[in-house]
Amino acid sequence: MADQPANSPNAAQRDFWNSPAARAWADQHERMDRVLAGLTETLLKFAAAQPGEHVLDIGCGGGTTVLELAARVSPSGHVLGADIAEHSVARTRQRIAAAGLAQVEAILADVSVHPFTPGSVDLVFSRLGVMFFSDPTTAFANVRRAVKAGGRLALAVFRTPRENPWPHGPIDAVRHLLPPIPTPGPEDPGPFSWADPARVRRILEGAGFARFP
Repeated sequence: MADQPANSPNAAQRDFWNSPAARAWADQHERMDRVLAGLTETLLKFAAAQPGEHVLDIGCGGGTTVLELAARVSPSGHVLGADIAEHSVARTRQRIAAAGLAQVEAILADVSVHPFTPGSVDLVFSRLGVMFFSDPTTAFANVRRAVKAGGRLALAVFRTPRENPWPHGPIDAVRHLLPPIPTPGPEDPGPFSWADPARVRRILEGAGFARFP
């Protein structure tokens, strides 16, 4: 498996996503896929991966999007799934092997510091996998170096908590029974940290991406 530096700026996120609390993203991937089916279909259509393209899937989870992308790039292309969670990478590798796909691989890596081959990626793809970087501009500057001239991004993120009650609804229902729970700031790593379109533009432009719709 690939590197996970001890001094990674995302060490806290690495520890969380390798804890038992996060195993459901891999172990229960079929249930997650049912919940996210509409989002996944829309994102894949938007990404429009083509035969022969090289794709980086950030936060590939249990591997469903990696396999979907592999079907689109065909054996002449390549899909690299990257995740910070060991159990997610292990599950993705099992599914790749079961599908007998040679054009796909999964690596355990913090993409904010991983040494990707410069100019090797046509498409950067992520289904809910980019909201947890401690320094997203630096992370995407590293990703940007891997992208070919004319390459593109297709990212799905949550908007505001008001527009997405399901991640926090169960906790809100029993909050009065729990100890105080710190509320993260709007730019702290977390599911809603990319909710502000102006911040997303600032992150990506600061990392060297341009030409947003």
